[in-house]
Amino acid sequence: MVSERKKRIGVLTSGGDAPGMNAAIRAVVLATRKAGYEVMGIYEGYKGLVYDNMKLMYENDVDNIIDKSGTILYSDRCDEFSTHEGMVKAAEVCRKNNICGLVVIGGDGTLSGATEFSMTQGIPCIGIPGTIDNDLVVSDYTVGYDTAMNTIISMADNCRYTCNSHRRCEVIEVMGRGAGDIALYTGIASGAQVILTKEVFFEKEKAFADTIAYLDELRRGGKRNFTVIVAEGIPLDIKSEYKSELAAQLAKDIDYYTGDIDPETEARRGADPDNRKIYRPNHIETKFVRLAHIVRGGIPTLRDRVTASRMGVMAVELLNAGENDKVICEQDGKLTAVDIKYAISADKIYKIMLNKKYYEAGMLNEGSEKDYLKYHKKYETFSAGMSDTDKKNLAAYAERKLAEFREVAAEASKITG
Repeated sequence: MVSERKKRIGVLTSGGDAPGMNAAIRAVVLATRKAGYEVMGIYEGYKGLVYDNMKLMYENDVDNIIDKSGTILYSDRCDEFSTHEGMVKAAEVCRKNNICGLVVIGGDGTLSGATEFSMTQGIPCIGIPGTIDNDLVVSDYTVGYDTAMNTIISMADNCRYTCNSHRRCEVIEVMGRGAGDIALYTGIASGAQVILTKEVFFEKEKAFADTIAYLDELRRGGKRNFTVIVAEGIPLDIKSEYKSELAAQLAKDIDYYTGDIDPETEARRGADPDNRKIYRPNHIETKFVRLAHIVRGGIPTLRDRVTASRMGVMAVELLNAGENDKVICEQDGKLTAVDIKYAISADKIYKIMLNKKYYEAGMLNEGSEKDYLKYHKKYETFSAGMSDTDKKNLAAYAERKLAEFREVAAEASKITG
């Protein structure tokens, strides 16, 4: 920390909001004030840093926010910050406001911006992983993940109750972007019959056929209700004629192809394929639900409040100790500081491994194919300077994390389709 004037730490939230961000903000403010420094709350992420939109924060400013979802500092995109000129402008704003260090709360994009900013402009940055996706590979947990999962479980349970009343199936698409953690674990916890994620290779025709056959078998065995969980990374990334509506099409296909269909019924349906009023024994009426951003708005759980609070305190301690370019991670139940460049490198090599088979098979859509190529470039950038041994260890770590996911998925397959 520099300057003999009153030292200030800045705190901002960036990227998608996550339950628990307010708890982290609260911890940063209280810990900074107790250490005898001032704290600047920066509004709308890096945009507020570039345009000097911030205010001094005091203990009263963070009263009664620990149970609130969203972020009281708001969040926004700022393309200007990704430019050299934008970062220079942001650094000038920091010096003008005597900000000697930043705590940034967000996902991999937020952390990428922080490490570049600290390295090029000399402003120390400490990151707190705040994202419901739980997709920072070097951390076992990210703030917001537990709340998001509990929100989904509650909704999936509600769907299951009404499905049981009406002998229906619900295809539920859940958030997580390219990571299937939310889908896998909420699928297990909600008693889903089928869980579809990118981590377990997804091929549309086979996945659709296997799902329909499995549900049809269960229905003939007397089962009344069904839940299918689909990770949003599949329709967002995998090439198909249905594009973002791939999961919705699965619901339509379950509805259309299940049940006993005699020639007369088939002829009647041919005139109106979407007519659900034509009775068919063992038919599974199916609905589609996209939970989308409502998942971000749940009341933060104990897990997220405590983890965010501990990470907020540790972030301030690291800045006070002169640390820089670190992200606080949870590994084996303990908090530890990891070099941001290492964290981003691990994230990119993991995504390369996850998407490689899809890319080689020509299964990624245009946007995701471009992203895949960007992962390689970013990995090269962030891993520059690493030894070959370190790179091998990094790849082995990412591979092990992917294998751990698939191991849980394999266990889940013994109680699902």
